[in-house]
Amino acid sequence: MSLRFSVAVALWSLVACAYSAPRSALIVDIGSRGPAQSDEIRRIVENAVRAEVEATDRFAEAYVGGLRRIGVVPDGVSFDVPRVVILRRNGRLLTGGYGAAMTLGGGDLVLQFRPDGHQNAFPPDYRSLLQSVFNSARPHMNTIFGMPFQGGPVRVDNMDATIGDRDAVAGGIYLPDDGTGTPAIWFPVYTAGETAAVNFVHTLYLAYLGPAIFDFDAWSEGFARAATMATVRIPNALPASLDPNFIQQVVLATYDVSAHYDWYNQPALANDRFIAPNLKNLPLPPGGSLGGIYLMRYMMAGTAWAKVITEWPGFFSTFLQQYYADPSISGNIPALISLAQATLDALNGGPGATVEGVSFAEWYRRQWVLNPTATRGRKVFVQAIP
Repeated sequence: MSLRFSVAVALWSLVACAYSAPRSALIVDIGSRGPAQSDEIRRIVENAVRAEVEATDRFAEAYVGGLRRIGVVPDGVSFDVPRVVILRRNGRLLTGGYGAAMTLGGGDLVLQFRPDGHQNAFPPDYRSLLQSVFNSARPHMNTIFGMPFQGGPVRVDNMDATIGDRDAVAGGIYLPDDGTGTPAIWFPVYTAGETAAVNFVHTLYLAYLGPAIFDFDAWSEGFARAATMATVRIPNALPASLDPNFIQQVVLATYDVSAHYDWYNQPALANDRFIAPNLKNLPLPPGGSLGGIYLMRYMMAGTAWAKVITEWPGFFSTFLQQYYADPSISGNIPALISLAQATLDALNGGPGATVEGVSFAEWYRRQWVLNPTATRGRKVFVQAIP
């Protein structure tokens, strides 16, 4: 292990306990407002989410637009980044509770949609699509990830007015607690059912992690994106009405960069969060841009973890089962690396299991996108365009 990485790991180990939410989560203050003021809470969160989406759209729209002009991305495919939003009430983060209707470990998620006529109800056909996507994908999701950390109801709301179907949006919002004590998914209405399906599965995987979501995007988003790719590529894992070829186009355009992974594996990807705060306020660089480095971080993280589950298909479910027993290590990189090696050894039936021919710690060190070291200054990243 290099000195560079050893020092970084030691530093993150020291500060891990100082954080109780993912570093890239959007934190929204709701003051002392309680469940009885849910409509007011919703308006506050909507405004915060809208501002966040508009800031990141500028980069993602340039990325998708550029690839669409050269024929790499077909119409109907957008680059969507599901996000985690955590509310803060009276200074305390609402990271998910354990209400009477919720089951810690071993229980399925139960989707709850608003009734027709409600301001956040989906059109009936679209609601049926989302439910059928989950019904079809759930057995495969439970195999890949294991059972959710916290089972029980998850409210699914139509928030198209806030995160609508454009070239690049938050592909869905996951709230561990929407201010009423219930976890929620806010989701837009997509024109393409295939795009909706892929991004809904992605957002559902964030809900599977629930309150145990990792501190670092490289782990939470990396796990979710790799699992999403694996799920939607399974024959018959999604409703038969969806075009599998279009599903594959969505994945190749916005998730899977395995064809160029070694080229893209560059030091500029390293960071403690994928969307650096300063990126939200910077204009696009002169001469145009393919969207900024944060989009590549998302794709590379999912592709990196996809390497692991390709060699070890049971990795996520076995790892998460052990991790859920002590999710306090969510930001402790050395502990997570140790657990990952122990997971591989368990799957291997003995010590010495490897990923791409090396120990997990060595493999992890070589993946720049998984490095949580935040550095000052400009980042130079070279992207090959087909």
